[in-house]
Amino acid sequence: MEASIGGSGGLIKLGGGLTLRKINVCIALLISIFLISQLKKVPKNIAYIFIAFIISLIIPTIIGYINYGNNPKVIENFLQQSFFLLLPFYNLFIKNEDDIQIVVRILKVASLAIALIYLAVLALIATGMTDFLSVYQIITTSTEFMGRGVSAFWFKGFLYLCLGLFFFDTEKNTFLKRIEQLIVLIAVYFTFVRGFIVALFASVFLYELLFKSFLKGILIGFFSIIIISSFAQYYIQASFNREESDEVRKVQYQQVVDAITPTSIVMGHGFGEGVRVRDNHLEIIYLEIFHKQGLIGLTFWVFILFYIGLLYFNCKRLGYEKKARPFLLAALFIYIQSATNPYLTNSIGLNMIMISIVSLNIYLKEGRKSIRSNSDIV
Repeated sequence: MEASIGGSGGLIKLGGGLTLRKINVCIALLISIFLISQLKKVPKNIAYIFIAFIISLIIPTIIGYINYGNNPKVIENFLQQSFFLLLPFYNLFIKNEDDIQIVVRILKVASLAIALIYLAVLALIATGMTDFLSVYQIITTSTEFMGRGVSAFWFKGFLYLCLGLFFFDTEKNTFLKRIEQLIVLIAVYFTFVRGFIVALFASVFLYELLFKSFLKGILIGFFSIIIISSFAQYYIQASFNREESDEVRKVQYQQVVDAITPTSIVMGHGFGEGVRVRDNHLEIIYLEIFHKQGLIGLTFWVFILFYIGLLYFNCKRLGYEKKARPFLLAALFIYIQSATNPYLTNSIGLNMIMISIVSLNIYLKEGRKSIRSNSDIV
């Protein structure tokens, strides 16, 4: 729940740079080490992914210290991605379909809670019951929030607004789920984040195109372009001037290209510094991964998406398509959205990626078990 509603982890601070997220991570790592040492067994696929991640983490850390010395940004970059070290913990405690349903309920509650709170605050501002300046002064005491224009604000945890949309679709009560999705969609609109709108359309488009119906995917893509184009200018005007942000992204791209060397193509420049226009993190996470970790880092994260897609395909084949679908869509959304905002290698996005990996593996295991049981009966 904390990872789903707590933004990037700085929402609940306990003083001295300590946050609830950091405490949770440390406790989870200790529990994982203890249980694995007792059980002396981790599923091979989880172990292989974990080892590959360790390698992709150690190499840029070493290169970072070589290139930048004892730069605090090196350890900060390491710690940001280190949330993925909790993959064995997720695997240990999400063990069956009942556990998955608990996790799904948490994701839906988080999405709806964020939506309702955000819309309630906007309503208070719109009706004059409070003024935006007062709200702005409160929220900007936390690094998790930023103001947008003179009537809205941005919260790093808004990602889970969109993710909740996919999981609401699994509810049996059609009327209730449409109401919940409508509330969340209204909240998503008033975040004025163009990337969210594009990523939602693109996720459904890729899902249909690659996994469901190629023709339907083409139609969705066609109508998505029409809809986005029709409302693009209005939404850009409503979402405030983002020309400067777009220009910075272009500059980042050029500066990453200018910094390329034969060695950096493979291993990157290491954790630490970013580029001149952004001294650490870049908005386009794939540029940052390539700049700091090279093709080694990019290959790892591309493999993770391919692996999730493969898990979904096998779950679909075994009759678990409806249950597996939201996990695939959530992963696609995070990967697409990370082209404009750095979610993939942050605990915000990694939480959902790990949930998807573990949950889809459980559905795959249950599907295979069901086939074996049916074979025994025959």
